[in-house]
Amino acid sequence: MQVLTPHPSATTVACSPSTYVVAGKQTTCTATVTDTAGVGKSMPTGTISLSSSGSGSFSGAGKCTLTESSSGGATCSLTYTPTATPATPVRSDIITAAYGGDSLHTPSSGTAAEQVLSITLLSSGSFVIGDQSAKVGAAVTFWGAKWWKLNSLSGGTAPSSFTGFASSTPQPTPLRRSVDKRDEPQASELGTGPHGGHSLELDHRIGGKRSPATRRRF
Repeated sequence: MQVLTPHPSATTVACSPSTYVVAGKQTTCTATVTDTAGVGKSMPTGTISLSSSGSGSFSGAGKCTLTESSSGGATCSLTYTPTATPATPVRSDIITAAYGGDSLHTPSSGTAAEQVLSITLLSSGSFVIGDQSAKVGAAVTFWGAKWWKLNSLSGGTAPSSFTGFASSTPQPTPLRRSVDKRDEPQASELGTGPHGGHSLELDHRIGGKRSPATRRRF
């Protein structure tokens, strides 16, 4: 009686998009199993189990059945939905595909790294630029770790911890004025905003006379 020795197998996994996925969105992970024997290769059958080192969930309870592919191996796909981790806004989840083997093939596994972005949206806030950097035709930096170096402020250097975004900004005082056909806003001017940032000042003329300006900081 001849005893068949199972062929060795190799398992790989790849997720698309491969660059990164935003937490809460789906990425499709495809596992591929091939017979790596030198001769007498056959198509692997059975199931794949997918798991992640990070927080998230797979469709199909993390299991799928292999089917023959045109590339010469057997494949199956599941979607992976990572959950947000605000304390770690950028993380790398290791996706593992484990093949349990069949009567003709040995078990094998493979891994792939998927970058996950946990984006937190604020309800309000303002991007600011240095008042001395706000010149027509000049390139400006609205946000970044080197904001304090790249923005010139008339009031001095900004704290190195400030990256160019203020979660709260002063609100302008509403302008009260009477209705007059001669009322019209005039040209804007530049002023100073949060951390010496850029503000917009609107000069109203009421009844042909200048009224106190309304200033909007951003």
